[in-house]
Parts: sequence; C-alpha cells; structure tokens
Amino acid sequence: METHKLKVYNRARLLSEQIVKSTGKVPRFAKYSYVDPMIVSVYGIMEYISFANDTPEQRVQFIDTALAALNQLKIKVRVLRDLKFVTQKGYDAIIREEENVTRQLNGWRKTTLGEQ
Repeated sequence: METHKLKVYNRARLLSEQIVKSTGKVPRFAKYSYVDPMIVSVYGIMEYISFANDTPEQRVQFIDTALAALNQLKIKVRVLRDLKFVTQKGYDAIIREEENVTRQLNGWRKTTLGEQ
C-alpha cells in the first residue's frame, strides 16, 4: 500500500491544496456550502486512486469513478469563476492541476486496459 508514491495520488493532493489556495477569498456562505464539498470530493478522488492501486482487478472501475468526479469538479470550478468568486489566475491554476490528474488517470487506465 504505497499509494503516497503514486504521481497521480500526489497530483490529486496538490489539486486539493490549489483549490484551498485559489478560493481563499470566496465569501463565507459559498466557502461552506460549495468549496468545502469540492475539497472533500478531491479527497474522494484520492481514495479512488488508493483503491485502484490496491485492487488491480477493479482498477478501471475506480479510475472511471475518479474521472467522473473530476468532471463534476471542473464544472463546479467553472461556476465559481463565472460568479467571480475565483480570479482568472486562481481558476487557471486549479484547471492546470485538474488536467494533470486527468492526464495521469487516463494514462493509467490505458495502461491497465493494455495489460488485460
């Protein structure tokens, strides 16, 4: 169970840190009702990555679940940007981290399917 050594796991951790950093000035009502659940969603993605690492026979299912959660997260980040709760710079930083995680999950998925 060496999940912490996986690049994708650490990228997801960096994504949660970037969300915290980029949403520091979000109004209080949005922070507790919208941003905090987003951060918890990233923690869930980290859990899916851990499960995918530990259960090779179900790896693709966990990766697909993580990718679906990432897609929902992208929409929520866009809503925050549209409401002007996040600056363009903060939005771009979050999107970069989301794309890093997405790219790595897709690569892992492709490799896993190639192994079968």
